[in-house]
Amino acid sequence: MVSSVAIVGAGISGLSLARELKTRGYQITLFDKGRSMGGRLANRRVQFNGEAYLFEHGMTLLPKQFKNYEIIRYSIQNGTFVDFKGQVAYMRKDQLVLMDSSDDLTSAHKMTDVLKVFYDPSMTLHTEVQINQLIYKDDKWYVASMLDLLPQAEQKDQEDLIFGPFDSVFITIPPKQQAPLLFNTHPEYAKFVLSIKASPMWVGMLIFDQKIDLPFDHCRFENSSFPFRMMIRENAKPNRSFSKDTWTIQMSFDWSCQNLEKTQDVAILEILEAFKAYYEHITQKTFQAQALYAQAHRWRYAHFDEHEVYPHFRYDPELKLGICGDFLSGSHFIDIVLSSALLAQEL
Repeated sequence: MVSSVAIVGAGISGLSLARELKTRGYQITLFDKGRSMGGRLANRRVQFNGEAYLFEHGMTLLPKQFKNYEIIRYSIQNGTFVDFKGQVAYMRKDQLVLMDSSDDLTSAHKMTDVLKVFYDPSMTLHTEVQINQLIYKDDKWYVASMLDLLPQAEQKDQEDLIFGPFDSVFITIPPKQQAPLLFNTHPEYAKFVLSIKASPMWVGMLIFDQKIDLPFDHCRFENSSFPFRMMIRENAKPNRSFSKDTWTIQMSFDWSCQNLEKTQDVAILEILEAFKAYYEHITQKTFQAQALYAQAHRWRYAHFDEHEVYPHFRYDPELKLGICGDFLSGSHFIDIVLSSALLAQEL
């Protein structure tokens, strides 16, 4: 008999785990509270003045150093990943360093295309379903979306949903979101995931009325007094022939932590002011551009520090319950895939 598996979370971790288990003959059902798959590959599509814009506010570029991994190599061969041709720079201790060439890959159309490598249409996918309870009964698992456990604003036009039975269940969402699911089913894992510290990140998405004449298209910030982690001109990516200059700006973890509970409206105004100040510092010119579109995205679980946690997953063979994800392996795309692969091998 084919074993059935429930995976809570359809980001990179959940999908890579699903792929590994599918090749081993498991029947897969995925659940995600979002409108689509994505997680760290998330993007935002914006219609502005009749034109479609795309902001990749999750993973923006992928270092070429990972190109020999099977998943990345395949994604290059099928045209999902291509070389980033824009001008790359580093801001190191407030000194701008322009690079001769880029060591990064970018998406040919959108980062979420790489999910096609992981997803098999024979898998069952439930989106816009927030799982907030696990039920273990008669050696089987059930996953439930219970309305009384959701904020009232999220209960509109929804109903209690219970899925199952499943032979195994795996949780791949951020640790602070895992904890409520584990309190009653596996207190040891719940205590463990609560001990994991995450760094938040605000991301600004901006469309300007004129080109921003910074001397780069993509810049990483290292030990800088400016409150940024990264900024990228979305127009510099292939197949992004937007008529207006479009930027995605990731703020530093420190700045994001200090401003975490501000509203999106306040956060984007401060991001825009910081961007203007940085522009004037670099160019020694007054910032003249007007933001035609400006939105902020708050990413509460953006980064997990590298650590010596081993193994890169947790699995209880008696309960057939497992957890994995970036918080156990590292926040990079490849680290997340590795965590899922190791868990699948454990089975």
